[in-house]
Amino acid sequence: MARLSLGFAILILAVGTSVWSQPAAQDDGPSVLFVGNSLTERNDLPARVRALAGLAGLRVHTAAVTRGGASLADHWNAGRVQREISSRRWSFVVLQQGPSTQPASRAELVSSVRQYAPAIRAAGAEPVLLMVWPLPGQTTQAVAASYRAAASAIGATLIPAGEDWERARLRDRGLVLTEADGFHPSEMGTEIAARAVVRALWNVPRAPGPIDAGHMIR
Repeated sequence: MARLSLGFAILILAVGTSVWSQPAAQDDGPSVLFVGNSLTERNDLPARVRALAGLAGLRVHTAAVTRGGASLADHWNAGRVQREISSRRWSFVVLQQGPSTQPASRAELVSSVRQYAPAIRAAGAEPVLLMVWPLPGQTTQAVAASYRAAASAIGATLIPAGEDWERARLRDRGLVLTEADGFHPSEMGTEIAARAVVRALWNVPRAPGPIDAGHMIR
C-alpha cells in the first residue's frame, strides 16, 4: 500500500487532452497527476481528493490530463501525458480508463500500463491504477478483474473505487451514484471514489468530511 511521504506526487492518469491543476511549489507536499477521462473530470475528482486530504492534515497538489472517451493508449499516442509526467517530481501516477471488461480492452489496459510504468518510475513516481465501475449490464467483478490484472502486471497500487461503490449500494439501495446515463458519477459517486483514493494512497482508513456515517466505506 502506498504511504505518505513529503515529496510524494500522486499522478492519477486521466484520459484526455485537458490539463488543469492547483498551483503549488515544487516541494510543498505530495502531488497527484490524474490521467483519465470524463469519469475523473466529472465533479472534479482531483479537487475532491485534495480537499479530503486537507481535512486529514495533508497538503496535496493535484493536476490532471483528461479527455472524454479516451483510453490510456490515446493519451500516450497524443504525446502530452509524457510531458506532464516529466514536468515535476510526482509521487504517484494513477492510471484510469473505462471499465475494460472485454478481453480486447483488458489486454489494451494491461499493455498500456506496461508502457506507462517505466516512464513513471523514471520520473521518481509510483504508478497507481484507479478501478472504475461498470457500465449498465456489466459487473463490478469483471471490472475488478481487468484492473487487478493491470495492477499486477506492473506491481502497482490498486484503488478499488468501483468495489467501494458496490459496497455502498449494498448498505443503502437508495444511494444515487451515477447521473441519468447510469455511468458518469453523481457527486456522491465522486465522493466515494475520492475517499478510496485518499485511503489507498495515504492510509487514511476513514477519510473525514461531510458525508453520512452510514455511507462511509471502511
